[in-house]
Amino acid sequence: MVKWTPKAESDLDELREYLADNFDVETAIRISNELIDYTENLLSLYPLAGKIFEPNPLFSSFVFQGNVIYYCENPQDKNIYIIYVQFRKQQFSEDRLEHDENVWNNLS
Repeated sequence: MVKWTPKAESDLDELREYLADNFDVETAIRISNELIDYTENLLSLYPLAGKIFEPNPLFSSFVFQGNVIYYCENPQDKNIYIIYVQFRKQQFSEDRLEHDENVWNNLS
């Protein structure tokens, strides 16, 4: 099962807001829904589809329409968690993918 962390959901909200401000609301809704659908379909079928994030191999990523989606599998419940959605106009935030011994406790 693919799950979105609260921070990843917040990233989606920021993406929608950016698109609505710079294009229009319909475009914002369409693109964010496409990103969600693509992500959930891809990772449900192929959980190893992404590229391993070299600085922290707990995480993998893939690109959808210029946006980078970072995710990991929780070894305890075997769910795939979307951790970070870096949209194309956003600066990469490395601290979002730092190793934390409590990482699995912080996913929900």
